Amino acid sequence: MYEDMKSRVEGVVQSGGLSLDRVMEPEFQDVFRKWTADFTSRQHPTVIQILLDNNADKDIAGGVMPNLIYVSREKNNHTPHNFKAVHLTSWYSIGFRYGTITEDIYTSFRLHCEGWKSVLCNPKRAAFLGGSPSNLNDGLTQIKRWYMGFLEIFFNKYCPLIYGVRSMNPLQALCYTHYTLRSFWSIPIIIYAFLPQVSLINSVSIFTKVSEYGFFLYVFLFLGAYIKDFLDFVVFTGGSTIRWWNHQRMWLIWGLSSYPFALLEWSLKCFGLSTFGFNVTSKVVDEEQNRLYEQGVVEFGVESVLFLPISVASVVNLWAFVKGIMDVLIYGRLEEFFVQIFISGFVVVNSWVIYEGMVLRKDRGKMPLKITLASIATAMAIYLLSTLIMFP
Repeated sequence: MYEDMKSRVEGVVQSGGLSLDRVMEPEFQDVFRKWTADFTSRQHPTVIQILLDNNADKDIAGGVMPNLIYVSREKNNHTPHNFKAVHLTSWYSIGFRYGTITEDIYTSFRLHCEGWKSVLCNPKRAAFLGGSPSNLNDGLTQIKRWYMGFLEIFFNKYCPLIYGVRSMNPLQALCYTHYTLRSFWSIPIIIYAFLPQVSLINSVSIFTKVSEYGFFLYVFLFLGAYIKDFLDFVVFTGGSTIRWWNHQRMWLIWGLSSYPFALLEWSLKCFGLSTFGFNVTSKVVDEEQNRLYEQGVVEFGVESVLFLPISVASVVNLWAFVKGIMDVLIYGRLEEFFVQIFISGFVVVNSWVIYEGMVLRKDRGKMPLKITLASIATAMAIYLLSTLIMFP
């Protein structure tokens, strides 16, 4: 269809005019017959043309297409006209708001502040289709870019927490605040990814024992958070259990890579220092990459700095889990170290795809050797530094 349209357009351009002999469709011939020498953008009769008819036109899957009607009101050089419809000028007065790399979210926020209302449109048949990253590096880069843009939205004169609370429903403003500041979740995620594990490697207990009442608080918080997330994702929205597991695993990966790098780049930009630059996410997929994506296999492949923190965390947690199990078997300190062993084991389970990429896989999507060696060296450096701090 595209090549046919391209050929017809190029033929019209080369000939300098449109011959009705080149128009095969009778309905289009009727339209082009109106296009005379006196027909211009400011001098023409009313034009109403049905481009798509839901009673006849269907998409490639056989689904009914929505009506698409072109309307242009009559224009005459001898009569003054307003060349923009009055009912559309309120939108043009808003337009897209820039000053952030996530201008779509920023524009939505400003529209809501102006009193516009959102309506959920979720038809059974997809209304729009788009491309998304199919490898881990592009996915992490996209999330990093989004959350850097969110920080730009929060830290400007239209801050959702200040300007938003005055201009919209306070709860809605708090929702915008939650998302625009979400990159700060990287702080507790990084702490829980390293502090309990490094303490366990050094045989230092930092949590309450299983026999103490404080232990049940940790159980309640962990189970409560994950059960609520499971209910939201699977029960209430109809997602699958596997997709929920992958989503919560990716959330931890974002917290160790995309979120902190978004904070870092935004901070450097605020101080006028050089950043990593704006990278447009690649949507080009070759055959091998598409095969891995269809099989649900994570593709690493490239030497990305975004892979280093998640690789280091994976190594440290595996090290801590093995060390904790050894302490339990040799010294019987399960009650004392149970929480730290559980956290380390939980991260190890979530990190299985990373261990596969480091050691087991031989395809081009495996973790680059340089990243693997750098993560092991960094993990050892963290251990040595921790011993100096804990045992000065």
